[in-house]
Amino acid sequence: MHFNWRKWYKNTVVVVLLLCGFAGFAQSNPEHWDAKYYTGYTVETFKQLRAVHQKIAGSTFNHRLLDAALFFRTNEERIKNNLPQFNFSIALEKAALGHSIDMVQKNFYSHNSPVPGSQNMTDRLKRVGVDYRTCAENIYNFFDEDPTYWSLASKLVEGWMNSSGHRSNILNPNLTYLGCGAWPYNNPEWPNYQWFKSTQDFSDRDAQQ
Repeated sequence: MHFNWRKWYKNTVVVVLLLCGFAGFAQSNPEHWDAKYYTGYTVETFKQLRAVHQKIAGSTFNHRLLDAALFFRTNEERIKNNLPQFNFSIALEKAALGHSIDMVQKNFYSHNSPVPGSQNMTDRLKRVGVDYRTCAENIYNFFDEDPTYWSLASKLVEGWMNSSGHRSNILNPNLTYLGCGAWPYNNPEWPNYQWFKSTQDFSDRDAQQ
């Protein structure tokens, strides 16, 4: 039988390239996290990423990785309670992150915002195109010393789960989409801690594509 080495070489190169590409993807750095990765990970495979166990540093902080850690850690609670996992919504992430940034920049902590056009959750979801029937929002003003992306997300979600109203939002089976957003700030009275204002936005519908 004649061995077709050209075909073998071509197929081998393709396989090697695919494996290398997957390896690079599986070890994504914080700077490289992208919304399209959500569908490529489960809670368990996300937790295995080296990047999510890196310490959060101000000079290299990436909100996208922390937002993803919050999303997957929240889905871990849905799994524990035998509920369908949340679908990721980039629109809800945009609304949640925007509210967290507003709370930091405008120095407030509330579901009601002084920012025109974003005064309440309804306004914020409409701005990103989410036409919902059911929605909910969790917020948290939290600090920690030397957190990693995963440890911070875990403590935030644990705090929400220990509050009956926030817990009911996370475990509401009628809410099927989730987007999370957290933003850091400095507190001069507690300089050794890292402070974050965080938001989760939930809905039964995503924005129309």
